Amino acid sequence: MELREYIRPLEDEDLEAFALRVGTTVGHLRNVAYGTRVASAALARQIEIETGGQVPVSVTRPKDWHLIWDGCLNQVVNERAIVGQSGAAPNGAPAETVKLGEARHAS
Repeated sequence: MELREYIRPLEDEDLEAFALRVGTTVGHLRNVAYGTRVASAALARQIEIETGGQVPVSVTRPKDWHLIWDGCLNQVVNERAIVGQSGAAPNGAPAETVKLGEARHAS
């Protein structure tokens, strides 16, 4: 989904709240949505997170999204490896241990 499609139906207060959650202003968000500005890598990633993946990085950063995504994937792998070393996730959920080149769930 395009960012403009995502924000179009939002009421003003919902749009303001969304902009705050992704760390920008409504004006800049609209500029990104309508193509007059390019989202920073951080903003593009935050938009993807806050939209639950409905507006992926590949939409807001079409020319270099793969570089951003690869960096995010490496961060997730590193975070999961750290959680796996401690034996439990901070929120009490089952720990998932991920090592480079191998994924397995702790039992």
